Amino acid sequence: MSNENLFKKRIYGVQIIKSKNSNYNADFTGSPRTLPDGTVYSTDKVNKFNIRKYLGRNDDNLIFTKTTYKHNLKPMVLKEVYEHHFGDIGKDKTVALKNLLSKLDVRLFGATFAPKGADGMNISIHGPVQVSYGINRFEELKDSGLYTDQIGSPYASKEGAEQTTLGSQTRSQEAHYVHHFSINPKNLASYIEQIKEELEKRKKKLEENKELKKKEKDELNEINKQLEYVFQLLTVDDVKLLKQAMAVAITYYDSTSKKDSENELLLWIELKEDSEKVFKNFTDLIKVENVEVEKVKKNKISIKEVFTKYIGNHADAISKIELAYDKYNTRLDFDYQNGQDLSFINGGTSKFKCEIVNTVHIENKRKETLETKDSETNDNAVPFIIYEDLNLIKSTYDILNKPKAENK
Repeated sequence: MSNENLFKKRIYGVQIIKSKNSNYNADFTGSPRTLPDGTVYSTDKVNKFNIRKYLGRNDDNLIFTKTTYKHNLKPMVLKEVYEHHFGDIGKDKTVALKNLLSKLDVRLFGATFAPKGADGMNISIHGPVQVSYGINRFEELKDSGLYTDQIGSPYASKEGAEQTTLGSQTRSQEAHYVHHFSINPKNLASYIEQIKEELEKRKKKLEENKELKKKEKDELNEINKQLEYVFQLLTVDDVKLLKQAMAVAITYYDSTSKKDSENELLLWIELKEDSEKVFKNFTDLIKVENVEVEKVKKNKISIKEVFTKYIGNHADAISKIELAYDKYNTRLDFDYQNGQDLSFINGGTSKFKCEIVNTVHIENKRKETLETKDSETNDNAVPFIIYEDLNLIKSTYDILNKPKAENK
């Protein structure tokens, strides 16, 4: 793998999931999850589940962490899943690590690999992508307006019953779950580096012994082989795929209970490669409310304070900001124009240059190469790219990945 294709920057951001008359993340009673104060929340697991489903939609073999079934429709245990993908598990942890990192979701989220029946093969991989619980930030209904419907089944619960079965389903009237996330490629890179350093130390110690026994010679040969392994690390393409998934994966996964749970907004803050800045979870600065715009009811996302009270103070560390939302159903709490200097951020002391991406913009850019790379303008403004449709993140990269001749 070439060094240029490795992803080396850090990302901080926010994902907002809208759930109307839906059940985005149920507990084991079938109800939306609630905190002790009644506020509805969702786990990181449901978010990652949907991202994995989206990433594996065309090639299920990209994904390792999922339920895999045997021919008799019973779920496999972890050891069986590994052998389904890679063959015999063996006894070499380094080989197992190399195999696991060939899967996209493991490179993104890491994995805890502790297969029963394979002693000494436990592996813990610290994933670069970390996602927080999603907390409902809809001010009007913190408990999301939970309600339960009685539903009938066309079938009886047992033979001889005189009536069909009755059941129930619980949903949220309206909730807006706000997930914070971060991406740090060094989580994975430093882990691999540590393994290689340990192998090198052991190799050096063995080579210092001039009279190696057969067992030690075999160990040295094995170490030399392991040092030649190419471990797949997080790549630029991996992160592009993740960004696409974080923009549309919830909407894409259209199950009965999750129907009308949809991606609402994605904020993606990319730091410069040499930046040492660390950003905290800033979801407390975000709230959602209902407003009427030209007699049409829309959700208003108040996100301006993320920039004015926090991010704007660190413009020198930021490579670019991308914000994607559905303009036709959602309103932001700040105005913007293409090419505008967003001087409201930190009282105008930090410069962020707005670039709008919408359907008109996409059609124009089909005739040229669209670039969303770091700004090289004379005023050193930080690019602030606003996508007015969440689907346009994918459309933008489709254009980028085509040869220039095809864009004409």
